[in-house]
Amino acid sequence: MFTPEQLQIRKIIESFKTDPLNNTLSIINKSNLNYPNLNHYPVYHNLSGMVNLRLQKYEEAVLNFKDAIKLKKDFAEAYFNLGLAFFDKGELSLSYTNFLKAYEIKKDYKKARDAVIEVLSYYTPKKNISIIDKINLKLKKFQLHLKDISNTKILTFYKNCKEIVDKDLKDLSYEKNEILIRKSKFLNCQRHKALFNKHNIISKFCFSCFKVVIETKDAIDLIKLTLVFQESNFLKFFLRKTMLDKRENKISFKGFVYCSSIDETIQIEKKLKEKLNLFLIEPISIHSKRGCSEFGVSYPEYPKINKDNSLNFNYKKNWQNIEKNFDTSQMINTSFEKKVNATLLETSLHNFLVINKWMQIK
Repeated sequence: MFTPEQLQIRKIIESFKTDPLNNTLSIINKSNLNYPNLNHYPVYHNLSGMVNLRLQKYEEAVLNFKDAIKLKKDFAEAYFNLGLAFFDKGELSLSYTNFLKAYEIKKDYKKARDAVIEVLSYYTPKKNISIIDKINLKLKKFQLHLKDISNTKILTFYKNCKEIVDKDLKDLSYEKNEILIRKSKFLNCQRHKALFNKHNIISKFCFSCFKVVIETKDAIDLIKLTLVFQESNFLKFFLRKTMLDKRENKISFKGFVYCSSIDETIQIEKKLKEKLNLFLIEPISIHSKRGCSEFGVSYPEYPKINKDNSLNFNYKKNWQNIEKNFDTSQMINTSFEKKVNATLLETSLHNFLVINKWMQIK
């Protein structure tokens, strides 16, 4: 038999999975009044924190997760969620500490292990206390540079890194397949895609989001493109990434540079073509477009770029109220900008595991 509190927790979980966040928050608030004993259940505090985390109420979320941990010292999931909250707040030391604690408590908690690996691509701890830290530190000794890249040097780099990782890390599987180089404003893509999926409209923000897209022929050239992205001064204020693109029923090697205007996009595309030619990198294609590919499926004219803005597909006025109502129903604070953590421009375990996935594609 379940207690009334346990049944209420199940109700909150179901609401969190399926309902708008305001519904779930309402259930949580009423539960606190009607079932005061819920305060003795760690999972209740963890659920409250997960809702506040989604609502970008980070201070409340942190308190919720800490309350859960006070009641259950080995609550690995609460430590993991606390790590997520601190990461979004830009407090990388605390984020790292809590991800690591979750992994130490639960050695098969792969999400926590992968989170530790990822945060180390943004943050260098003062002490190397875990095997993941130690691997990461060893990999930093191997650096590739654009001025002397060649296929042979890249393969030697990959071999040296793999020997270190194979020795100390049993599982080389990794969820991520992209190398992000970040030092830019928060794009809030999750919100924009949720709006599109629910209402089939494109956020106004996305009408000023442009991309230069480079497709390379193989993993070796994608690694070279990553170095171009890391070491080109004209790109230092732009978000860029290199990745395996698994959409459109095929796998391709792609790089993206995110821009905020048509003129900026055209200028970056031109400079990139010159840079790639200088280093004898021959991409399959390089072109500019607007926004995400899935938006172009519903609105084929949206991705196209014309210097004359009157020829472009433009934001529809009736979408504005839909956006406002969506944000209200989801309790989204549109004035909030999540902290964007700058990437460390050096070899990391995260980068190696991503490159290792690229190298498996033939």
